[in-house]
Amino acid sequence: METLREEKIEFWKSVLEEYNKDREGYNLVFRTKSARQEDDLDRVSRGEIPLR
Repeated sequence: METLREEKIEFWKSVLEEYNKDREGYNLVFRTKSARQEDDLDRVSRGEIPLR
């Protein structure tokens, strides 16, 4: 059980390190994705994008 905990800690540390290397780049991707999703929802509500 202890090793699984250690593996999880190491995994999240590596994710954080990777994020910190290009923080602005990742933030831009997330902001852009959120804005695109909001725009798509608006377009669907106006009927510009048909629902499947």
